[in-house]
Amino acid sequence: MTALDRFTTPEGARLHHGSGRRRMAIAGGLATVLTLLAATPLLAADPFYLGMLRRGTDAFNRRDYPEAVRRLRIACFGFLEEPELLVDGLTRLGLAQLEIGDKEAFRATFERVQEVESRFAAYSRAEIAAEQRAAFESAVLRLVPAATLRADPTFSKLLPKPEEALAKLPPKQRRGELERLLAQEPTVARWPLMLAELELAENRPSQAARHAETALRLQPDSPEAARLRGLALAGEQRWAMALPQLERLPEAARDPRVQVAILTCLVELDRWEDAVAFGKGLAATVSDRPDVARLLRKAQDQVQAQAARAARRPPTPGPTQSSAEPPPMGAAAPSGEQAVQTTLTSPPEPPTPAPTRLPRRRSGRPTPTPPPGSSARGGVLSPEDVAVLAQAQELVRANELLRAFELARQVADGNQGVGEAQRVAGEMAYRIARWTDAVRYFRQGGDVPESEPERQFYFAVALYETGEQAQAAQELRRCVARLERTPFVDEYVRKILGSGNAP
Repeated sequence: MTALDRFTTPEGARLHHGSGRRRMAIAGGLATVLTLLAATPLLAADPFYLGMLRRGTDAFNRRDYPEAVRRLRIACFGFLEEPELLVDGLTRLGLAQLEIGDKEAFRATFERVQEVESRFAAYSRAEIAAEQRAAFESAVLRLVPAATLRADPTFSKLLPKPEEALAKLPPKQRRGELERLLAQEPTVARWPLMLAELELAENRPSQAARHAETALRLQPDSPEAARLRGLALAGEQRWAMALPQLERLPEAARDPRVQVAILTCLVELDRWEDAVAFGKGLAATVSDRPDVARLLRKAQDQVQAQAARAARRPPTPGPTQSSAEPPPMGAAAPSGEQAVQTTLTSPPEPPTPAPTRLPRRRSGRPTPTPPPGSSARGGVLSPEDVAVLAQAQELVRANELLRAFELARQVADGNQGVGEAQRVAGEMAYRIARWTDAVRYFRQGGDVPESEPERQFYFAVALYETGEQAQAAQELRRCVARLERTPFVDEYVRKILGSGNAP
């Protein structure tokens, strides 16, 4: 029997598909031929075998699969010197074998494709019709063991990724499987990332934030982990924390969901001008959404209202001289301009240390802090600047935080030697989550006095959010014993000082 008969006659077919030993001998012969081919120039394909390939393809298209198998087997034998034509014929042959129900023959044909691919990368380079390649690879996934595919650098790519398989599970089952994988592989970041995405989809932002933070610890530079954490924080309405996380994302990671979250944070933090400016850069597909349109209208209305109030506001009168004596115990605390004047012109009475309640800030509307309680670091403010700072404090009470910061910044920039002016500007920057500005102004003001634990806390948070972990811990230790442990405070204590410092 000739080598050609092994592929063209019924007896040859039985020998080829018979015992494993015979099949191994044939495979060994093919390997020998392929080895010789690797060291010799390739010749042009014989027209006879090209004709067999064409007639075999025609038979396949007519659904005459037995005839297609016979013709294609002959063609494949003639293409041993043409690897790319060979894999084209082999893939069509394998599909014809499947159509006549010969799965064992298909697996043997796949082994030949593997051999040619491993030596010549012919399957990767061949110009196989897209439908033919897709059908062949689909059959490979069904009929070839996954272990065999995993060991093959080319065909292992056909195996679905674990993430794809998990994504098809129902949410409850997917959560259980992901938690199991996270317990087994605690250093693999994709499991907490998938958990965070799942929890966001299930409207459970607290759990999503926890998993996103786990992923960030594993991959600090991961934009996806930062994106999920920012979205989760926004879902919890922690606008001041969510905004810098989302704004730092690269443009490629700012999908419509991120853009809407940024706009929402700006509006909730009363940063009306910034919200209007941000809205101008949104695509029409985003800005035309009803929820986004409502946010933009609100911001625009507030900007117009602020402009109208500014136009109607009379000039601020000069400050009145306040008493140098501190108010008696039990008297009402001064407010507005009087409070700032008293603070900046007379030394404060040392307060009795007591826990300072720092309510969790929601919707960008924090409870106003008491008037600052330390004297200037190295200069005296003019009466006009004192009045401007008093106006800034009033704007805080009216929840106009951005305007309050702008006024305080003007005074601080013009009086860099006055510590109290710097600390007021630092506090205002903290309230609108401008962490870098907050750190700069607090540092320009010198050490925050021990009598101002709230501002010490603000400074510590700003240091932490700008990446200065050690300095944040040092500042927070100065005031933590005098802060009431609210959930908002506890969260930052855990982050900055470690879990052992939170109840």
